[in-house]
Amino acid sequence: MSEASKAQGAAAVNQSCNNIVWYNKTMRKLVAALLIAGIVSLFGVITPARSQSTIDTPDTYTMNSVEVYRNALEVGDSLYLFVHTEKYAVNPAQGTAADLFLVRLMDGADELGNNIPFPYFDDGFNVSIGSIYFNAAEAPAFDPVGGYTMRVQGNPSFSWTDGTPPVRELSTFSLWFDESTVSATRDRLTVRLRALAFSLQQSWADPNFILVETIPGRNTLTPVGEGYFEVIIDNLRTITPGLFSDVSGFADFQERDYDDTYANVLRSRRAATQFAGLDDLATDFNISAGWMATIVWFLVTGVVAAGLVWAFGEPGKKFMPLAVVVMLTLGALAGFLEPSIMILFSILLILSGVVWLLFYRRSVA
Repeated sequence: MSEASKAQGAAAVNQSCNNIVWYNKTMRKLVAALLIAGIVSLFGVITPARSQSTIDTPDTYTMNSVEVYRNALEVGDSLYLFVHTEKYAVNPAQGTAADLFLVRLMDGADELGNNIPFPYFDDGFNVSIGSIYFNAAEAPAFDPVGGYTMRVQGNPSFSWTDGTPPVRELSTFSLWFDESTVSATRDRLTVRLRALAFSLQQSWADPNFILVETIPGRNTLTPVGEGYFEVIIDNLRTITPGLFSDVSGFADFQERDYDDTYANVLRSRRAATQFAGLDDLATDFNISAGWMATIVWFLVTGVVAAGLVWAFGEPGKKFMPLAVVVMLTLGALAGFLEPSIMILFSILLILSGVVWLLFYRRSVA
């Protein structure tokens, strides 16, 4: 082979190598650009429903009544039962009443407890009933004289026409029922809830939502009524067994933590975005919507981390843990992750980084 042929072959090989290097660099730049564009667009995707349009104050908006029952499930506990109304001529498209409103029991500026409307009928935009329960160890002082306020307010994570979330509150409670026995409270609550079920059925006026039926000797909740009242009042079968045609014989005690108002706000944010459809996907896979959203966000985080390493090489590896922490934080703020999951994984990543710096890095050096 002549020297000219060898030189020509070497030039061809060199050109091929240059082409491969150029291709790899170009692809890395392209992936980096797509990664950055994807993260930027993600901010736009997770927030548009809160910024595209404002929400009006309901046409009918009031805290109708509040009743307090002591010794509902155990001696010394308190059950706050309230009726409220958030009603529109045309329901807002940004979410259900559970997304847009929050009910809070206040002692001056201090929150004692909270709950959200149950969107059972008409997405919750109608007359509704709710409750806040305190066991004997957590129950606030029983104060018939006054001082407490039951407040329904708009979710502050949404934009409201009036600029601030609308508030309606009631400080004069219609009943403070305090008998010495659980059985006395049970009898009084049974009569009252039966009357409220009849009243609610008339207000809703929908043949598909019949809440009360008559069986020999008494009026009981229908399956539709049970589906509503058992959600709004914990342990209802034990508190008022007379409301049911079949009775459960033991209590399922559920302790509540009333200091997670902001966490509830975060959890409601995903429902106001294009990702609300994950609830249907979660149903298909027979898992909770929260776990489905968590799985999806971890997949997104994995793609971002892998793309970062692939696009930037060694520098990308160094910044990958920080990127993962940022993505987990975004996931919690967007309502995809439980805040506790974000905190747990962030702590694990930080601890892993500290261990690497203290031990592994020295051994490598």
